[in-house]
Amino acid sequence: MIILFLLMGLILVGIGSFMCYLYYTQIKTCIQAIDGIVTECYARGGGRSGKYYFALVLYSINDKEYKHRCSSRDDIFQIGDILPLMYNPSNPKKCYAVREKNAHLIVGLILIIIGILSTVFMILGYLRAS
Repeated sequence: MIILFLLMGLILVGIGSFMCYLYYTQIKTCIQAIDGIVTECYARGGGRSGKYYFALVLYSINDKEYKHRCSSRDDIFQIGDILPLMYNPSNPKKCYAVREKNAHLIVGLILIIIGILSTVFMILGYLRAS
């Protein structure tokens, strides 16, 4: 039983570390700023988890158009809004909205903390029981 909980703690730490890695690579590679325009807005979900609001953002680099989907728990998007984006000059398809850049970092850190705490408490509980 303790092996299962230790394994779950390590998996959470691994997933959290991967999310932090995604954040780090996104910040390091997406270094060029551009403004995108919101062309479509829609909502999904409901019930216990609440609604999520999405916006389709169109941006153009060297006369080629790209699309990016942004999300929020609040209804903040309006068609025609200008949204600042950061994109990768080597691969313009890769971008993020400036307002959403911390999502991977926050989720990753939470998973790492939960994974470490659950592992430590399981080890302490096992040592006390023996």
